[in-house]
Amino acid sequence: MDVVIAGIASGLLFASILISVGCFVVFQMYRNNVIWVVNLFKDTTASKVIYPIIIFLNPTMAILGVIFGFIFILIDSQISIKILGSPNIIYTFVVIGFSLISFIFLYIISPKYWRSFLGIFITFDAIFGWLIPLLSSN
Repeated sequence: MDVVIAGIASGLLFASILISVGCFVVFQMYRNNVIWVVNLFKDTTASKVIYPIIIFLNPTMAILGVIFGFIFILIDSQISIKILGSPNIIYTFVVIGFSLISFIFLYIISPKYWRSFLGIFITFDAIFGWLIPLLSSN
């Protein structure tokens, strides 16, 4: 049960950070006249764009947190190497690998905003790679 609570709490924490940073990045894109963002806001208001994202993101990240929690339990039951402040470094590297692949994909799509993406993925690694194991470990 600890892993479920840790996963939900971590997922909601990440969703809150992602929504905040995501709104800032969208504002930067709008200010820099990125075509698809400018076109998105021609016909609609910001609240009609942001609210559905918030409604989708919160439960999705909570579920993702639970999934990562169960992945941690699965890996931890097989191999447990405690290093770098992580209860299981193998699990942490799995999370970092997932994050790195996602970062590269977003970097290819929009290289101008790599700093914002990097910040999001470092936060992702910290929350899902270290916080979930720390909260769910005995």
